[in-house]
Amino acid sequence: MKTKTSYMLVSSAITLVTLAGIPGTSFAQGDGVSNRTLEEVVVTAERRQVGLMDLPMSISAVTGDTLNEQGIVNFSQLVDTMPNVTYSAIAQIPRIFIRGVGLDALAPGADPRVAIYTDEVYNARVAGAFGTFFDLERVEVLRGPQGTLYGRNATAGAINIISKEPGDSLNGYFKGSFGNYGSVQAEGAVGGPISDNLSGRISFQTVDRDGYGSNIETGEDVDDESRHSVRAKLVWEPSENVVVKLTLDDTEQRDNGGGGFHFIQNVSGFLADGLRDGYVVPQNPRDHAGVQPDFSLDNSGASLQVDWELGENSTLTSITGYRDVNSYLIQTSDGTTSNYAPTSFEEKSEMTTQEIRWSGSLGSVETLLGAYYFTEDNSTLTLAPLHYRLFEVDVPTTPTFLSQGFDAGGVQETKAHAFFAQATIEVTAALSIDVGIRRSSETREATEHFQFDLDRLYAGSSTRNDFANPRFNPGLPTADLKSKWSSTDGKLAANYTVSDDTLIYASFGTAFKSGGFNLGGLQSPFEPEDIESFEIGLKSTLMDGRMQLAMSAFHYDYTNLQVNYTVETQILTANAGAAEIDGFELEISAIPMDSLDLKLNISILDGKYTEYTTEDPGRPDLGMQDLSGNQLQYSPDLKIYGELGYHIMTASGELVPRVTVNWTDDQYMSQYNHSYVAQDAYALVNLFLDYKSDNGWFASVYVKNVGDKLYTVAENQTSLFIGNQIFGQFGAPRTYGVSVTKLF
Repeated sequence: MKTKTSYMLVSSAITLVTLAGIPGTSFAQGDGVSNRTLEEVVVTAERRQVGLMDLPMSISAVTGDTLNEQGIVNFSQLVDTMPNVTYSAIAQIPRIFIRGVGLDALAPGADPRVAIYTDEVYNARVAGAFGTFFDLERVEVLRGPQGTLYGRNATAGAINIISKEPGDSLNGYFKGSFGNYGSVQAEGAVGGPISDNLSGRISFQTVDRDGYGSNIETGEDVDDESRHSVRAKLVWEPSENVVVKLTLDDTEQRDNGGGGFHFIQNVSGFLADGLRDGYVVPQNPRDHAGVQPDFSLDNSGASLQVDWELGENSTLTSITGYRDVNSYLIQTSDGTTSNYAPTSFEEKSEMTTQEIRWSGSLGSVETLLGAYYFTEDNSTLTLAPLHYRLFEVDVPTTPTFLSQGFDAGGVQETKAHAFFAQATIEVTAALSIDVGIRRSSETREATEHFQFDLDRLYAGSSTRNDFANPRFNPGLPTADLKSKWSSTDGKLAANYTVSDDTLIYASFGTAFKSGGFNLGGLQSPFEPEDIESFEIGLKSTLMDGRMQLAMSAFHYDYTNLQVNYTVETQILTANAGAAEIDGFELEISAIPMDSLDLKLNISILDGKYTEYTTEDPGRPDLGMQDLSGNQLQYSPDLKIYGELGYHIMTASGELVPRVTVNWTDDQYMSQYNHSYVAQDAYALVNLFLDYKSDNGWFASVYVKNVGDKLYTVAENQTSLFIGNQIFGQFGAPRTYGVSVTKLF
């Protein structure tokens, strides 16, 4: 039924575009014919500057000015406006899914399926990818496998975050925001020329907010936020044909984020161990019980980009990147006041990337050639000392009441390199063909340890300073691992320009995500996963530039999926057999009259496992289960976003009341498709009143989640060992406030 609906929508949209292109046909405009047109966004998704509506691929892009005017201050708010993209975080690890493909791991060291780039430098640790989401030129979200130009871990898609350039003259802004829950945010930037051939820009952001809930034992806030970031950029032009860009950034976060471990419910027939022993869970679902959550993140990086014009239509580019990410989280494991198992996750990562590429023309063929190298050293440590009462054993007569319990982690070195090429062949003035290929190779070496010790007493106290010291005791069981994986992936696409305003395309592409290790699992590595993508699409600019329409339909063949599950005390990754994903996306933006803005996005998704037999660790009594036909997790069948804005001109500026509505269908949050690890369909309504003056002032009053809807964005079923209960992360409650921006 969903597939038929997709075809009906595709047919309707194609009919609409066809009518728009027939001479003599037009949309009714009335007396108030609009003089405003939609902004033409230029993107660099294919490593060259192309207009968004001229790029034959599924991509959404938002400029920094639009982010500021619409009050979008983080990536989770941005994806609400985009088709087939979802975002959540649990255990402070962001989970991004594009078209049903994404990361759902809890374990430190897990690699994403969405490749995230900041100023063209790859971020391997997703926890550190969005710390500098401010003072941006634009954000690009590429939907679908990006196995040729982006390669590493881009089976779902890629996200490009591009920071703002210094500018040719003195410029900048300051923005202050205040809201409920004690929210105070400030950000600003100043940029411009320093000398004849040197310019610079420095920007900052601070975010501080009280918690959405509290710990029922300590009274301290949970789910609060405190983050401070700074970025500096220098652009040097030593000659007419050479441009050098140096970017430095640093983010520090210290708060009680909670990691998404809100107690949701018990699984029928099971009971959390703390509840079994008479302890309690919060009555308010946004509150916490147990150990006080504590999260810290230190994320810093540098990039050096050199562009050298070798001649007409010939450019050599070098991009060198470095990132250092350290994160720590402690939280409860059973969600009750028992404090049976305070659990901490720590991860340290140091990564270096180098990319060199040449772009130019070989005759009439636009060509891009490149080489890429990536190396990362990272370590992870997960500790869960266990309370003796968990095993109905009397507390020992010693200063501590914890056994050593769960102790797992490891150190890992990853080296990856790739060579890639893409060419655009102009067959006729209207028809062109894109051909791309990438050869990737990845090697991992690791030393890991695992211990589950119920006899030895835990040597310290359950405090942050104690948990934060990784140690690999000589007596712990260890394993040395080494594996290498390689893949050749490609892209073939045909693009046909129907008219100056309409483009249709069809493409086939492949991508792979390398295998890896369950650090601390003492297991053989899991295998790489592969994806094949078939897509057709259409883009059209209508109504004399006052309407933009983009649509696509796609099919994925997905094999050896890397799926996460909980076994006894460990979170592990294994390979499922196969899955198929079909979908459709429609994006419409329009200015039907001077005073009115309209936007509508519709995404339809049908993703199912086709080969997957496994045991449910939460219900081992059921034996092996065939999950073929089960819906992929975090893949709602239908997602609709609508926006309406009305412009009112005043003597001093422009007043714009806006409303946005986001409707998300039912979705499962585990591969087992249990009704108790799922979120029912819900709608979110946001209201805005924006004011833009003629002298650089901009202000906005907002109410988000007007109905104060309580909904989960991520859920996880814990191990049978501590009760099989469900934890999750809630979306933000109703928030309101005001922001004021001054441009200069």
